[in-house]
Amino acid sequence: LRRWRWCGSRKPRPRDARCLEAVGGRDEVHAGRFCAKALFFFVKMDQALEADGKLNSGSSEGVAGPECGREMDMAAIERMKGHLRDEGYDLEGEPHVFTDYYLHEVMTAEKDGRQRTFEYSAEKLTACIRWRREFGAETVYQSCSAGKDEGVGRSLAPGLMQWSGEDGAGHPILFMRPALCDLATYDRDDYLRAHVFVLEQGLRRMRTGVTSFVLVADASDVGIKHIDMTFLRSLLRVATVGYPDRLGLLIVGPVGRVLSAAWAALSKLMPTRMRDKICLTRSPYDRLMELSPSLEDSQAMAALLARGGDDAASDDA
Repeated sequence: LRRWRWCGSRKPRPRDARCLEAVGGRDEVHAGRFCAKALFFFVKMDQALEADGKLNSGSSEGVAGPECGREMDMAAIERMKGHLRDEGYDLEGEPHVFTDYYLHEVMTAEKDGRQRTFEYSAEKLTACIRWRREFGAETVYQSCSAGKDEGVGRSLAPGLMQWSGEDGAGHPILFMRPALCDLATYDRDDYLRAHVFVLEQGLRRMRTGVTSFVLVADASDVGIKHIDMTFLRSLLRVATVGYPDRLGLLIVGPVGRVLSAAWAALSKLMPTRMRDKICLTRSPYDRLMELSPSLEDSQAMAALLARGGDDAASDDA
């Protein structure tokens, strides 16, 4: 993961006219018109991936995933499964979540410079399973997939979050534009469920062997009105407790005063391992292109590419 954190910069790329056309007028459409379309779009993406055979099967037999650079200790993994069963937590009900690869990553990750102990890994997994049951993560996903959660539909309507493409190692990429949040219909609980729904989609998008994703947050036009510290703390708990070790890299930019102030407050609450995965930058587009140059033609890159051109121009000025 550390190799994803890079230094240096490249000269700005010329702005792509196709991307400007794709972006034009998007901010002028009211969020309410997109409620049904937003959920329909997300569900169809999952169905297309399933038909293409790319969804995580949960099995580790005969497959060498991109994140399995180390040989998996199947005896240790089975021991963990047995321990969780003895504690009353059966993993069979959610095979796409608790794959052998994911258990391997959780158990072999480092804490304070050393590999996690079995007991500490078991604690994290137990807390994750307990949170999923209490929050009802699977219920949220099923309800939203069926189009029965209007609150989540309103939250997703402005195009706040969209999965598109993968990096060079096969990690799915989630694009976010917080400034597109419709503040007139903003509800903290709806917004949190919307994030959980999108994360649940991400788990189902992961190829066999992949256990984490990349998040690119376009912070253009984000102001103090978009910062809800109570919500951000709740979202941080979701990420650390409900989806531990799922964030592979977070690219945020362009960074301004508001974002810097929010980062100063939130970074103190983050575990060191998570904090090391976050990259604040003036040009998120250039950083992302280092990961996967093939994303340049992706429709989801349209807004970010246009913003990246503006950022680069201001830097040169």
